[in-house]
Amino acid sequence: LMRHRAPLWTLGLLAAATLALHFAPRHSQAQAPAKKLTAPEVRAMLLKLGYKPSGAPSTAISIKEGDWTFNFAVGVAQNGETIWIQALLADVADERRVPGIKWLKLMQQNDAMGNPSFSFEPKKKQVWLNCVLINRDVSEAQLGAAIKSLAQRVKETRPLWDQPW
Repeated sequence: LMRHRAPLWTLGLLAAATLALHFAPRHSQAQAPAKKLTAPEVRAMLLKLGYKPSGAPSTAISIKEGDWTFNFAVGVAQNGETIWIQALLADVADERRVPGIKWLKLMQQNDAMGNPSFSFEPKKKQVWLNCVLINRDVSEAQLGAAIKSLAQRVKETRPLWDQPW
């Protein structure tokens, strides 16, 4: 009977590999918590993007693009979980006199778009188009893209809201 003996160095290598695997950081331990932007940080991003923010706690920005002027409100939800961008589209004199088909068309468009979506503010009697971003590691580029995307949606949906209310 022959006995096979492994060289001593292989046992050392096996022990080192076992220790390395045991003490290696696990993915869940290595992940940093998501960064949530504050209202002042969002305002600073808007400045870096070339906008001239005004107002507080929400920030107003105005964008001139060809024949269009977009007036958006940008802010961080009170719980810090979302960043919202809103476009005021129309004032409604008396919502009870608006034909139901107008409201229905807005709701159908909401279903088609998802985010952004239309809303009606009853106290102010206004129709808005709202975009919501999850406030986790939002970059300057992502915020800028969301603003541009909302401006495009305002243009695309004009036939639904640019009419007498």
